[in-house]
Amino acid sequence: MYYFIGIKGSGMAPLATILYELGNEVAGSDIDKYIFIEDELRKRNIPIYSFNKDNIKDGYHVIIGNAFDESNEEVKAALENPNVKCTRYYDFLADFMEHYVSIAVAGTHGKTTTTGMAYHLFEDFDKTSVLIGDGTGHGQVGSKYFISETCEFQDHFLHYHPDYAIINNIELDHVDYFGNLERYIQSFEQFAKQVKKTVIVWGDDPNIKKIHFEKHVLRFGLGENNDVRAVNVLETPQGLSFDVYIHQELFGHFNIPLFGMHMLYNSLAIITLGYLEDMSYDYILSKLQTFKGTKRRYTVKTQGNNVFVDDYAHHPTAIRYVIEATRVRYPNIKKIHFEKHVLRFGLGENNDVRAVNVLETPQGLSFDVYIHQELFGHFNIPLFGMHMLYNSLAIITLGYLEDMSYDYILSKLQTFKGTKRRYTVKTQGNNVFVDDYAHHPTAIRYVIEATRVRYPGKKIVAIFQPDRFSRGARFAKEFAQEMDKADYPYFCPFPENAKHEDGIDIDIYDISKNSARAKVITEDEAGVKELMQYDNCVFLFMSSKDIYKFEEMLIEAKKSI
Repeated sequence: MYYFIGIKGSGMAPLATILYELGNEVAGSDIDKYIFIEDELRKRNIPIYSFNKDNIKDGYHVIIGNAFDESNEEVKAALENPNVKCTRYYDFLADFMEHYVSIAVAGTHGKTTTTGMAYHLFEDFDKTSVLIGDGTGHGQVGSKYFISETCEFQDHFLHYHPDYAIINNIELDHVDYFGNLERYIQSFEQFAKQVKKTVIVWGDDPNIKKIHFEKHVLRFGLGENNDVRAVNVLETPQGLSFDVYIHQELFGHFNIPLFGMHMLYNSLAIITLGYLEDMSYDYILSKLQTFKGTKRRYTVKTQGNNVFVDDYAHHPTAIRYVIEATRVRYPNIKKIHFEKHVLRFGLGENNDVRAVNVLETPQGLSFDVYIHQELFGHFNIPLFGMHMLYNSLAIITLGYLEDMSYDYILSKLQTFKGTKRRYTVKTQGNNVFVDDYAHHPTAIRYVIEATRVRYPGKKIVAIFQPDRFSRGARFAKEFAQEMDKADYPYFCPFPENAKHEDGIDIDIYDISKNSARAKVITEDEAGVKELMQYDNCVFLFMSSKDIYKFEEMLIEAKKSI
């Protein structure tokens, strides 16, 4: 049994996941507070306990997280037990690396993203295991390669002796430990000396230029002094375009859907790594074109015409990278200024009114609400879908501003019956019929997601009628994409009274063709006959128009059986 003290740590969680996937028994302990990194552990049913000295058993191999010492009761119990083997996280990882061709990713900025990119590069090239600082870990039996994010925090990376290392950049950080830039650079120089084969570095970085490299080094960047060089660089709303020269010979042209100069440098590091392992230009290009990112690294969500980005940026340079990339990616997005007193609600730690411990169940939503970091109360409410969670948080915030009590707000949310044509539910036999005003792709997604939670045992038959030709034309692919999330998607033709708009020529087949499974259905007896084949289902009727009449026709037909 591998037992992790501090299993929710950004390195500990992925290491626990790796050992589990390699066939080992794994468990651990940590603080009770939810941390997003624990999600991957829970998906694998890896036990997570509260700290308790009685958790430590004879025969365990205990891995101790970097943040814990003998003041922790479990650490003390483990160290005092002669039948327990104890290893610090960084010592265990150092030994683990020795069994593979190891690739360590270091640097002040970009470690997590570059590690994720490296894994994406290698996972189809040969068997590869990986440890990423966003909580992601994958262990594959028989792996040739092991890729790991390695942090300079308190010189922990000096425990490692990898075959290859990437140093993305060097800019003073962790000043409480290093004190000054000179000592910080010295640590990176020592790390570079410990690399067995090749060090890959950003050759344009002024602080990396101060390092004396004793091992083979390949430099990437824009300047002519670099071994791997990007030229003819263009930043567009579609991504990066550039040519790569290796040792002054053209390696290939790259068009990739990544944004910002920091992502250009990350990509050059990955290209260099692939080149060292004799990967072809076509293979490397395909991997960069299909990289989807890592957790909390420029994670994008949209709502209406607004874009929301969540990023781990915690250093001035990282903030600059994020803002610069956003300027390029969304050139027409305007700033939002809050000129009045504002209260923010949501899930993130930056919010004034925050939901944590959120559960979606067939009975509704369950969550705790903290206001200004103090527990306001626990809510169990018969509402469904994350959109209803956000709506509820807005109402809780409003009630709080008017000094309403927790009990009063809770009672009102528990007794809210909804509004007209917003997830209006009817039943007939073992079938459920839902009428909803959804007329935008995002709204359709919300309805389908809420239905999956509320009726987990039933198939979903989704029927959607668009209302405006302009909206249908603008979101044709998005409508099809969201409708595809139902088990049986159907589109109804535009209403006969829909206003035709100049310059727009579209019909329902122009939307439905974007889905391989969707069918077009008419709001008449033939349409009812088509839908009658389904039983013990949830029928979702969605439109801003009078699609509820079609719903009534189907209900009446079901009654006659």
